[in-house]
Amino acid sequence: MKTVPLLNVQLLDIRPTDTPGAFLLFLKIGMDIFQFRFTVKTVPVGGHDLQLIHGEHVFERTFLTGPNISRAIAQIVGQVATGEEIDLPVSLGSWSPDPQLNRNWHHDLAGQRLPQAAG
Repeated sequence: MKTVPLLNVQLLDIRPTDTPGAFLLFLKIGMDIFQFRFTVKTVPVGGHDLQLIHGEHVFERTFLTGPNISRAIAQIVGQVATGEEIDLPVSLGSWSPDPQLNRNWHHDLAGQRLPQAAG
């Protein structure tokens, strides 16, 4: 049986886009850096404002097996959307791709991968 790697995940940067309520996140997963788009919409519910935070489909699918990562990202995106400053980078913990659900995660994220500068 093939050993599944344990990958460290870090939030390197979060930037607002020209679209109100939209952000670009730059995550380091293992040794690669990926870019994901998130949106935040505020809706009134029972006299309170509720934030609806959505990551793009490929992020949500990849981290189905990493709810701790998804939860931490949503919390940080919500904080940034309300004007809080976040000290970056943020270590989000470790993630291990599930052999059944995430067997092609690296391929699935190919469009999100950023080129690495030669060191």
